[in-house]
Amino acid sequence: PVMDEDPKMAIFFVAFVGLGVFVFWNLITAIIVENASKIAQDDDSTKAKEMEFEKKRDLQALASLFLEIDTDGSGQLSAEEFFEALRNKKVVTMLEILEIQHEELHDTWTVLDDGDGLLTIKEFTSGIRRMRGQAKAKDIADAIKRIRHATASTQKLVQESDIFAEALQGLETECSRISDDTSRMLGLFHEMYHRLNTHCETLNKQDKQREYERKLAIKNAEEAELEEDPTSDAGFSPSKGFSSSFDMTSPSKTGPT
Repeated sequence: PVMDEDPKMAIFFVAFVGLGVFVFWNLITAIIVENASKIAQDDDSTKAKEMEFEKKRDLQALASLFLEIDTDGSGQLSAEEFFEALRNKKVVTMLEILEIQHEELHDTWTVLDDGDGLLTIKEFTSGIRRMRGQAKAKDIADAIKRIRHATASTQKLVQESDIFAEALQGLETECSRISDDTSRMLGLFHEMYHRLNTHCETLNKQDKQREYERKLAIKNAEEAELEEDPTSDAGFSPSKGFSSSFDMTSPSKTGPT
């Protein structure tokens, strides 16, 4: 009746009904979204609790496994202990339960070891947990960081090797020069020794020659004296000196007459 009296009221009623329907559906949507959000939060909380529980369970299992592998009780695993443990079927089964595949077992040590040849319980447990499942962005970033560090270390090592090679080359040149100088000095010493030896031999021959000539002169003088007066024992003899008959101290020659 109202719309019959005033047709414009129909527009008002249509708008009112449309607004009511819109508000109603928004309210329903809000309730659904709120419930879904609450359920999602509950799921996230449940998943977080489950992940925390799983983490604790894994850490306990890995700690027990570590203590079982650490046969000497040192608190550190050596490569020998680790690979010896891989022969134990129980250890292999526990690693497979932790999602470490059988073909990856022998590569596990290379992944876990940081280069010192030993594994602490923290390195073992955290390393095994990182190896589970697919790689995460954090693991990839860590791997990239390690690769960059290794590349920088390699470049530094190459530079140091080049410097060392240059130093060795310089040392080789210096050693070659010293060897040449030593060879020349040895040659000079050898020549000096040869000359000195020759000079000594010459002096020795000259001394022998002079001694021989002196003895020969004495012998010739004695022979000449004997040829002049074979019966006389007076006079001067090169080998005997003056005879007693010519002695200046003789009384018959020096005393008064």
